Amino acid sequence: MYTVYKGRDNTFTIQLLENDEPYDISAIDKVGIIYKGTEYDSDVYPESFDYTTGASDGKITFKLGAISALTEGRDSKSELITYDPTNTNGVYWGYLSIRVMTLS
Repeated sequence: MYTVYKGRDNTFTIQLLENDEPYDISAIDKVGIIYKGTEYDSDVYPESFDYTTGASDGKITFKLGAISALTEGRDSKSELITYDPTNTNGVYWGYLSIRVMTLS
């Protein structure tokens, strides 16, 4: 489970694999997370998704605490979607378990 702290700069990084090898995501031009039925993506929240720094290794770093619209709670089936010029409807990569909370 990944914990997101609203208003904080915490990050987490995932690595996309294909056949147990890092998948080069250099062609990706948008990343989205569907959390509790709403998609939050890098077009609207560019500061929350870094998919260029580790692209050749398939790494995406998330800083979702910067998304004020995220509601507190838990979604064990948040979906990870990536987009590129040949997959404009997106490629589904699986579920992430995400918990969003506010620290006092």
